[in-house]
Amino acid sequence: MKNLLPLLLAFFLVKCASRKESEPINIVGVYSLMKQTLKNGKDSLVEKKQLKIYTDKYMMYASPNPTDSLANYGIATYKIDDGKVVENIFYTSGYGDRKDSAILKVEKTVDGYKQVIEDVVIENKKYTSTEEYDSVGKATNTPLDGVWKQTTRMHVDTKGDTLVDEVQVQFKIYKDGYFIWANTYEDSVLKKYPSAFGYGTFEMDGNNKATEINLNSTYAVSLISKPYEIDIEFPDKDSYKQTHLNTDGGKSIEVYQRLK
Repeated sequence: MKNLLPLLLAFFLVKCASRKESEPINIVGVYSLMKQTLKNGKDSLVEKKQLKIYTDKYMMYASPNPTDSLANYGIATYKIDDGKVVENIFYTSGYGDRKDSAILKVEKTVDGYKQVIEDVVIENKKYTSTEEYDSVGKATNTPLDGVWKQTTRMHVDTKGDTLVDEVQVQFKIYKDGYFIWANTYEDSVLKKYPSAFGYGTFEMDGNNKATEINLNSTYAVSLISKPYEIDIEFPDKDSYKQTHLNTDGGKSIEVYQRLK
């Protein structure tokens, strides 16, 4: 009997370890990029600030371009498959509507998680990208939580004249006290479609007012670290309208539909 005890203990430990390894990865949360390394024969450290948010179904990330303040962003659905995170990307700053996928090897860390993506193509060269993230979200629940696509954007001036923007595509995500917005719009002068972004923290005052503070944005002078107050109306749980009073006395109005 004494000889059997070590064998039973070893079997129990192996079973526990096997069960732990088979547990699904839970990556839901808000993450700030702390370090990115690209490897192609040698390691190259990338200087980049990026926020990434996972809901139970969607992922969105945003960061400034390396050469300017315009946006590098993407939005995707995702799933956990064989211990890896598979992101099914459907819209990005560089390509607009698209169908692509990224397979992430994910390792949870004390402060957040580490992801590794192989065969990342940059200027016709393949790299292995390793990104380390810290978790920054705080557990909160608000009516704004979720992923949204803008359906209407308009500006109403002090005379009541309305200008409707029919070309901008914008997505927005709220989770655990943080948000990301990113859009692609038409530059009618240069005949190009650049992208803009912002991300930061938000708080709600009741169910009909919110204050956003952008920590990083294309519009550094007008937005970063400045409270952006919006009035909110929820016609139903899957849509909302936000209204912001501009400094010139006009109003910026945006309407969003929830992505399910």
